Amino acid sequence: MDQSLAPKRAAVNVRSVGLGLLGVILVCAIAPFNDYVLNNSVFIGGSLPVASVLYLFALAVLVNGPLNKWGASPLTSSEMMVILVMVLVACCIPTSGLMRFWPASLIGPWNYVNEKPEVAKIFDKLHLPDWFWPTMGENRPADPIVSTFYSRIDPAAPWSVWRDTWLAWLPPTIGWGVFLGAIAMAVIGLSLIVAKQWTLNERVAFPIAQVQMSLIEQPKPGRWLNETLRSPSFIWTVLAVLVIRLLQGLNQYFPSVPAVPLRFDLGSLFQDAPFSFVDTWVRNSDIYFLVVGLSFFAASRISFSLWACMILIQFVNMTLGSVQMEMTNAHRRDFNLGSLIAFAGMILWTGRIFYWDTIKRMFLVVRGRDDTDAITSMRMAGWMAMIGSVIAIIWLMQCQMSLAGAIMLVVGLLGTWVVMANVVAHSGLPTAYTLSGPREWSLWVFQNADPVKNYAVTDVGNQFMMQKIGGMWAYASDQLGVYATHSARLAQDAPARPGRKLLLAIVLSLLVGFAVSQVSTLFVYYKFSATLDEKNEAPLNKEVVEGQPYWTMSHALRTHKDGLARDSLTVEAASRTIGAGIVTGLLAVLQLRYNWWPLHPIGFLMVFSFSMKRVWFSIFLGWLLKVMVVRLGGGKLLNAARPIAIGLILGDVLASGGFGLAAIVLNLLGMSFKSIKFMPVSQF
Repeated sequence: MDQSLAPKRAAVNVRSVGLGLLGVILVCAIAPFNDYVLNNSVFIGGSLPVASVLYLFALAVLVNGPLNKWGASPLTSSEMMVILVMVLVACCIPTSGLMRFWPASLIGPWNYVNEKPEVAKIFDKLHLPDWFWPTMGENRPADPIVSTFYSRIDPAAPWSVWRDTWLAWLPPTIGWGVFLGAIAMAVIGLSLIVAKQWTLNERVAFPIAQVQMSLIEQPKPGRWLNETLRSPSFIWTVLAVLVIRLLQGLNQYFPSVPAVPLRFDLGSLFQDAPFSFVDTWVRNSDIYFLVVGLSFFAASRISFSLWACMILIQFVNMTLGSVQMEMTNAHRRDFNLGSLIAFAGMILWTGRIFYWDTIKRMFLVVRGRDDTDAITSMRMAGWMAMIGSVIAIIWLMQCQMSLAGAIMLVVGLLGTWVVMANVVAHSGLPTAYTLSGPREWSLWVFQNADPVKNYAVTDVGNQFMMQKIGGMWAYASDQLGVYATHSARLAQDAPARPGRKLLLAIVLSLLVGFAVSQVSTLFVYYKFSATLDEKNEAPLNKEVVEGQPYWTMSHALRTHKDGLARDSLTVEAASRTIGAGIVTGLLAVLQLRYNWWPLHPIGFLMVFSFSMKRVWFSIFLGWLLKVMVVRLGGGKLLNAARPIAIGLILGDVLASGGFGLAAIVLNLLGMSFKSIKFMPVSQF
């Protein structure tokens, strides 16, 4: 951002907070209907939510452009930053960040009792607080709160039925709100600490933040658009992407319209051994302009490592296949766990001086100023992380977890999210999460092999809560840690430092976002019995609504009834985990010590994730584009090519959002629509 444009107005003011809240309300109200009822291209999905980009782009072009053109007190870049941050952090609530899983995790187990009545005995043993569940009658599996969640409330039902439904959800909203608020406090505190280390000391690229800053940059006086948005190369790139995506979308409505192919399939070339053992997602893949553009902003070694490790692992597959062996999902989880632990160790080691200084500032009087952060001091951030973690641990212990189990769950979640935030900060991956998480680790640690002799309520409690909460956030690509670290990065470059007022604005956006998301999510579950697209799938959000309760209760049931022992808990499994940790650690040492070393450990960490299966080839294209630009024109051509990369990103976002909004309009008009998706998805 141009420091010469530093505004006189404060960044956090009535209009910036008001426009931020407007965006939060719109996003949280529309997303559940769009994602579950229309089964549409998701408005929130991953590290760069489509909804946040659409809202900021609309403000920049339709609101701020005219104001700046005629000098009518336009929004400054600092105010735009506040708006973006408020909308961005709220995006962790409406869909896979929370609401996609949380309501289903409270209703689903009681619906599962209808299939396996013995599950009810687990709840009797656990003695969970009354506020843990929505308020139900004595026969909970048959209670309307459960049955209508999977079907719908009768359209002819009186208003009192809806009133009773909202009131039934009030206890868990308040009770769980304590835990969710504590986790949010801890995540934000940690994010502020690590973001400062990554920004000021490690100079991490933050590709997504670079794109976001180009959108909120203030135009020169008298100009409608800023330098990036008015660049001819940007405009032509956006138009080209829109034309390609428009043809693809229209082809689904009208098959006679020709579509530009953006997928390759080399299956016919990989039919014979050993090439037949190559993973399916390497033989064929889609091209995502969004990912190509984001990879352009990442460090070349990071992008190279991500796609190169995907290719290298295929040689392992071919070797194993040639001797009639294979790498199973259990093996991949073991490898991922070892890599995750080692990667977390690398983060701690690299920032050890800064993190230790933060700890000292929390408990000791340390010389030197602690006011260089754009939002709050590191001392306050550290206390936020600690207090939030302690409250979350105490809350879990009230839900029948042991102290060790509660600590493992909280530390595991926070540690995993910090690692994923680091991955996104380096790579710009649109969806990032690990293959292994606390719900898998618990199978190794908290076992009850003989429930008859050694049964304790915490044995079941640990497994139940690990699977419920770990499963709820196991595939959360909309992570607050990612959004919070990027928010801190955006605040660092704002001409007007927002200070602690931005922290208050973040809290306000989370509270409003939670309230609106809760109402809109429950409304669509109890209003609609099936999706309105061509699939007409029932119930809504079927894979999660039916799948997550099964996982949660099956593990708890095995612990209570049969004893829980993981088959792969062997010397071989431990060897795989330790070996992967050693490989990751070795890659970390090499990339820290030698500039010429090409592989970053991020490649090995992410090679088994669901998202990499879909985007690896697009990452390769982005890396190749950047390498060619640098070789041909150096830094000057690289800067000139930035608007093209942003055009690739924004073109995909506008196309996805445009077809999504078109589907909403067609549905409101009573017309049929197509679910057209251009964004890379995670697992679901």
